[in-house]
Amino acid sequence: MKKLLLSLVALLCVTVGKANIVDSFAQSASWTPSLPTAEKGGADLSGVFTSEATGIEYTFADCKSYTDYLMVNKSTGYFTFALPEGTKTITVTTGSGASTAVTVNVTVGTEEVATAYQLNKQGADFSFEVPAALQNSKPTCKIAVANNKNAQFQSITFVTEGDGETPVDPDPVDPDPVDPVDPEITKVASIQALLDATKDLANQAKTEELELDFAMTVTYAHDRNTYVTDGKNNLLIYGSLGVEGLENGKVIPAGLKGKMTVYNGLPELTDVVAESIGTLTDGTAVEPVLTTVDDFNGEGISAYIMLEGVDVTGVDGKNFSIVSGETTVAGYNTFGVSVAEGTNLTIVGIVSYFNAYQISPISITTASGKETVAAPTFNPNGGTVFAGTRVNIYSTTEGASIYYTTDGTEPTSASTLYETAIAINEAMTIKAIAVKEGCEDSEVAEATFAIKAPADATFVFANPASLTPAYPADMTDESLEEDSNKNGVNGYFANISDVEFTDGGITVTNAKGSSTDARLYYQTGGKIQLRVYNGGSTTISAKAGLLISKIVITYNNGSTSYNKVVAPEEGAWAFDKDASEGTWTAAEGEAGVKSVTFDYTGTQQINAIEVYTEEGSGVDSIGVDSENAAPIYYNLQGVRVDNPANGLYIMKQGTKASKVIVR
Repeated sequence: MKKLLLSLVALLCVTVGKANIVDSFAQSASWTPSLPTAEKGGADLSGVFTSEATGIEYTFADCKSYTDYLMVNKSTGYFTFALPEGTKTITVTTGSGASTAVTVNVTVGTEEVATAYQLNKQGADFSFEVPAALQNSKPTCKIAVANNKNAQFQSITFVTEGDGETPVDPDPVDPDPVDPVDPEITKVASIQALLDATKDLANQAKTEELELDFAMTVTYAHDRNTYVTDGKNNLLIYGSLGVEGLENGKVIPAGLKGKMTVYNGLPELTDVVAESIGTLTDGTAVEPVLTTVDDFNGEGISAYIMLEGVDVTGVDGKNFSIVSGETTVAGYNTFGVSVAEGTNLTIVGIVSYFNAYQISPISITTASGKETVAAPTFNPNGGTVFAGTRVNIYSTTEGASIYYTTDGTEPTSASTLYETAIAINEAMTIKAIAVKEGCEDSEVAEATFAIKAPADATFVFANPASLTPAYPADMTDESLEEDSNKNGVNGYFANISDVEFTDGGITVTNAKGSSTDARLYYQTGGKIQLRVYNGGSTTISAKAGLLISKIVITYNNGSTSYNKVVAPEEGAWAFDKDASEGTWTAAEGEAGVKSVTFDYTGTQQINAIEVYTEEGSGVDSIGVDSENAAPIYYNLQGVRVDNPANGLYIMKQGTKASKVIVR
């Protein structure tokens, strides 16, 4: 009984010092209204819901509710809520099947407390500090997905200050001490001891908190990755340390506290206790260890190395190969340096591990000692496009200039300087190089474009200047329209619900979703698209004298939102995933229809809509007249008859049509 009472007292002391308020997304019935459920997959979740556990009101946009977690859809999904008074820390717990590559933006009030923050573990806690000035003002918090991945959240915890009351001893007859005793923290004497502590850990499991009883020297620091050495072994400290001046040669003093984990084979020190980070001191700069691709072994993980005389091949996004003689090791561009194919190169980098050894380069130089500028990339990257499509060109090398040609010749620094997007109005091949003083010029990159044959009506939302009504080709802070808004996640947008876009005899109108207007969405990186949200729709209508026979909807590359389209029954809907195109065709044997409406159960990301038409019959060509208009007669084949004889006819009067017998 004595031991139990001591435990209760300790618990009371902890609770008073730090109170947690928790909302679980897995308890669908504990919300008003209840979170929706579905027999298969998740149920679309948009609108306002109140947690019965905390009374906090949440607004969800482009989310899904699953039985044991909330999914926030990639790029467009988010949810908002008002923080309880006194909240110091927000902690989100990810789902067990969450993408480890998802990044989020977290905004409290008007302050961004996390930008493109990577939730790199499944079933883990990620905490965000609330600015001190906002902790008692109950500000609105927004958590939004920042990249093209889906986020899974099991719960959200609000850590607040307690009420400060002194806990009461539950056994006053035999008083016990109420001050809790801190548990002993295991101290380790070297990086090798830390590595030994991880040998039996399952992937993403963690040790208890450890204290590093030794100093470490920084070899390289980038974003949330800090690599250190104790002179014998090397270690990755993962997570923001919140200190300035982390660079090669700086010494982190003994006393650092954290937990060890293994992430897909890579040992890491995580969950570093901020208060345990001492003052950095100057030490001796660490030189990279000259090695070869044959020397990699378990003790070399996180080592700071140099490879000489190697080749780089097979560059594909962040992945590439490093070749030395008969040996090849994988490379991964973790730190966003310029990587281009080449021979006889020197690579300075970090030995990493992701289910296999790989090298993350810090710099890549030629035999001359110069870095090679990253080859340009195109968006879109060639193919058949609509006339007027704008092509953006990029280089990941900061400060590089891009030069290009469109006549088939090889570009040089004397070619046209790329300054703004290139409009494609005819078939062409764009060739480009990137140049930077003090560096080797990039390889030539090229993209070939063909012009798509025009439909009877074409609406290229990716080129809003071509629309009627037209919208700006880009948006910045200086060019925002009254109906435009800044979006801190990806860029800017213009609300276009109920705007009638016209081309010839065709009109396209987009309706607002359950909680969000249809938008022209201007993403960073130059992409523009139409977005219509859950509960919204797109209606394509033909003027008098025309019938719609086919509609082709071109989606954002790689989009799978076509499976959230409810197409009308009078016709057929098919999707070509490789082309990212959905096609609706009129019912077999039918000439076409006057209007087609697509309803959406999830966000649509649309680049363009093409409409194909046929001439309608005389009946279809009648416009809307007054109901008092004189009747007009047509035979059953749709041919107008001015003086009908006895027989069966179709009579059109104003907006009404009916079959009549003339006697």
